[in-house]
Amino acid sequence: MTESPTARPRTLSEESQFGVSESVDDLWVEPAKPRTLEIIKEIQQLKVMCISTPEGGHLVPMVQVAIALAERQHEVQVVTCAWAGTKMAERCRKSGCTFVGVAEHVQGAETGQGRAAELAKAGMPLAMFFHYNDEMKAEVRAHMEQWRPDIVVADFITPCAWDVADELNIRVVVNFPGPLDFLSKWSPLAQRKLRPVWKKKFPPTEVAALERITTDMMTIRCTRPCLVHTFFGLENPMPVMPNIIVTGSVAPRNCSEAGETSMPLFNDWLEAVRAQGLQIVYVTMGSMQVLEEYQVEAFYNGLREIPGIAVAWSLKENQQAFLPEKSSSEKFDKFFVNKWMPQAEALQLPEVCVVMTHCGWGGLNETICAGKPIVATPFRADQPVNAAVARRQGMAELINMASVTAADVQKTVTKVVRDPSYKAAAKRMQDALLKTGGAELCAESIENWARNGFDEVCSEPVTLEDEVRTLMGPAVHAAFGAALMWLVPRVLQVAWPLGRNMCQSVVARLLKLGA
Repeated sequence: MTESPTARPRTLSEESQFGVSESVDDLWVEPAKPRTLEIIKEIQQLKVMCISTPEGGHLVPMVQVAIALAERQHEVQVVTCAWAGTKMAERCRKSGCTFVGVAEHVQGAETGQGRAAELAKAGMPLAMFFHYNDEMKAEVRAHMEQWRPDIVVADFITPCAWDVADELNIRVVVNFPGPLDFLSKWSPLAQRKLRPVWKKKFPPTEVAALERITTDMMTIRCTRPCLVHTFFGLENPMPVMPNIIVTGSVAPRNCSEAGETSMPLFNDWLEAVRAQGLQIVYVTMGSMQVLEEYQVEAFYNGLREIPGIAVAWSLKENQQAFLPEKSSSEKFDKFFVNKWMPQAEALQLPEVCVVMTHCGWGGLNETICAGKPIVATPFRADQPVNAAVARRQGMAELINMASVTAADVQKTVTKVVRDPSYKAAAKRMQDALLKTGGAELCAESIENWARNGFDEVCSEPVTLEDEVRTLMGPAVHAAFGAALMWLVPRVLQVAWPLGRNMCQSVVARLLKLGA
């Protein structure tokens, strides 16, 4: 119940001749207390199958969407290569999802063995993703036929999900953990223009994968509903087709500063850091990136020379061999290096002042969600684009990883640590991100599409003929204008003397007749 407004007492001098107050004080009321609404609606419980490649940059955001659906009491399965179960199965179980591992014969790239490892080592990540996809397809089909979900959520680089779902007449939503610009920039002409560049730069297997993924993206961005994990503020505003929902990052939105993490050994080191009054630079290169020896040495030697900081570094075990041997005389090691870190928790620590990251999309958004400035170390795929966007927004500086030196690391990290503008920009990006719906918006959109369908918002993909026809209009107008500019002076040059002679002849005849 809302209390009636309480007006202040009115004096006689404030009465008009008509007996009605003209005082602005009558507009004053008691400020209303903040109110909350609990909205309850009944919807059909869904069977949702979330299918993704097993690599973290794709699987982690898919699991986060699955968890949001499970929290709304839907029956959810996460389907991927079985080897990812060591990292994800327990997390899914605790969140109410079922982890389904397929293609047990496939080994992860991180093991250093098998076809995926070969492709990753050869610098062919897209071919590696499609290797996972192709090996999963048969078992995904068998499982989908048996379980018959109401709707499938497919990672954008796992086409076996929509191939099988289309065969079984099951609706599909595509999950895209990446920038909207990357999804929207591909066109038949762009693909044709880049094909010779790809052939010079990449092996044939990776070129085939590039052709495949760009063709898929040109199709799915029009023909299927898409959940795009980005936000305006980081990206510039742009028109968005009705089948695309911009959700923001689906990572947990825990933005309160943490005092410790779930890792006791790291917490012990953290106490020593606090005792010495040091700030922390957090270093992460994601689940797939392999650092060369010179890169590890440049990081270590450059960070070691910066006064007032300690370093928390998530570094794969085999790459830790590149680190210099520790001096036995050191009482406190300012470097905490481990093959795995509780990253989401660590980023919330108030001591973390800068994050060194390769700027994979998930890691970039996780850092923004924590409001931390960045030293970007991009390598491939979308990473250089993501890093450039972060720099344009004023929250990051870049290091060229192809020629990185200890001096580069020391200079760049010191600049970002000492200049408060980077932190201010990071906070501004954090505020923009937190205005988005995240995983909850993904779940609501999936519910809506499962209930109502999406035929009205999808369209046919643009073909090469369509693109040429669209470009031809302005080109024809430009050509016509250029032709007129060339022709008119020449016509006038010929016509003017003729017209002048004709006029003189007519005038002469008229004068003769008049005489």
